[in-house]
Amino acid sequence: MTREAAQLRRATSLRGRLWDSDAAYSVGSLLGMAASVVGVARRGMRNAQDVALRRNTVAIPNLPSSLAGFRILHLSDLHVEHSEGQLVRVRDLLRSGIGFDICVFTGDFHAHVRSSLRRTLPPMARLASLIRQPMYAVLGHHDPLALAPYLEKAGMRVLCNESELLRVGDAHLCIAGIDDAHYFGTEDLAAAAATNPSADVAVLLSHTPEVYAAAAAEGFHLMLSGHTHGGQICLPGGVPVIVQAPQLPRRMARGPWRHGPLAGYTSTGLGTSLASLRFNCPPEIALHTLTRA
Repeated sequence: MTREAAQLRRATSLRGRLWDSDAAYSVGSLLGMAASVVGVARRGMRNAQDVALRRNTVAIPNLPSSLAGFRILHLSDLHVEHSEGQLVRVRDLLRSGIGFDICVFTGDFHAHVRSSLRRTLPPMARLASLIRQPMYAVLGHHDPLALAPYLEKAGMRVLCNESELLRVGDAHLCIAGIDDAHYFGTEDLAAAAATNPSADVAVLLSHTPEVYAAAAAEGFHLMLSGHTHGGQICLPGGVPVIVQAPQLPRRMARGPWRHGPLAGYTSTGLGTSLASLRFNCPPEIALHTLTRA
């Protein structure tokens, strides 16, 4: 089933009518109005543009020496057409000379699956032009399949239930990606894991972290995700009020986590959803460094 067919089926289902993205954005408008009433909207909007660089060390048992210190720059949930300030900050960070070996994007480049791509493509092309290292991406639940060729043209390798095996010194690193498992339900973990037996380290890109148990069962060592925005509006201490993945353990909603042998990281993302506000949950790009456990 294609992504478009899956989306149409969902949109016409009872669940789709009860929680459609269009309805969600109407809820977002109400949230924005409510925030204005209590006088915190301006601060929330400033928070939403205060992008941080997070550094995360990933300990992997029996890591080959040639992969020790390998660095992965991780961007997620850009929602480009609503994130002009955040993208300026990211471009400044890239120009500052962040060192990394590959760059990965875990979906939601776009703000709405059914809106025009015209406002998304030029900023994405400008951002990609600043990245000289190999780039890999998966699509999110806001991204139509039509976006993939444009991302490829910008230099990204879009992974749709597939993988690529990289030679790093005398070691092999697998970079795999699955299609969106949250909204479209078109993921195929078995297909994405096909090259895992040939890899010393296998990294999975998944827009949502909800597939963590299946990813561990397929033998992945590291899973990088986004989707949750870290909760976006959180209580002091970063406790999310709402997580857009109800079955996901709260500890996996942001930052580093583990599930058995699988290391994971859920990015708080760059953009915002529903309302352009953030509280106690700054936007981020993450730099993951592999080390031997």
